[in-house]
Amino acid sequence: MTAPEPTHPEYLAQLQAVTQRRDTKIRQEHALQYYETQALVNQTLVERAQMHSQFYQEAREARDNHLDALGKKWYDIQKERRSQLQPDQAGTYTYKFPTNFADQIRNQRNYNQEVSLLSGIQKYRGFPAAPDIDACRPSELDDDLQAMKVRVIGITRKASPLTSCSADPPLTATTYPTTAPTYLPEPRRPQWSDRPYCSREMG
Repeated sequence: MTAPEPTHPEYLAQLQAVTQRRDTKIRQEHALQYYETQALVNQTLVERAQMHSQFYQEAREARDNHLDALGKKWYDIQKERRSQLQPDQAGTYTYKFPTNFADQIRNQRNYNQEVSLLSGIQKYRGFPAAPDIDACRPSELDDDLQAMKVRVIGITRKASPLTSCSADPPLTATTYPTTAPTYLPEPRRPQWSDRPYCSREMG
């Protein structure tokens, strides 16, 4: 028993049992520490997510409350503004459905006439129903450019049969200009509403 390395069988058996018990306790404590640490991490993540969710929920409720209050205030302002109108002015901003049968017949007749006119224009002329516009002559275009003090360098104009002035005539470059050419702004496309029509033209 007093030797540096005892060889007594009972001593060695007791020492082996104590060593095994010690190793088992160390493994259990390490496992307990790991699970406790993991539980604290999970709890921290859950509490942080809950606090973020609660913050966004409170921010959303505050925004909704402010918007609701603003909407009520705006409604009260509009209601008060409308209540300030005089009876003779109220008819300017409102449309009242006619209760008189004769007025209803007259409104329906006017509506049918307008629909018939638009249907005739679509059938016989089409939309947009603007007349054909001849192309600008080169002399007129040059006069306009000269009046506008617009100078085009290195560009020659090729004649082309155009039926509308909505697009510029085709240009052909003979030389490479030193500066970028300046073009006219695109004119406004004629609309069918610019020309008055009557039932005689649709026939």
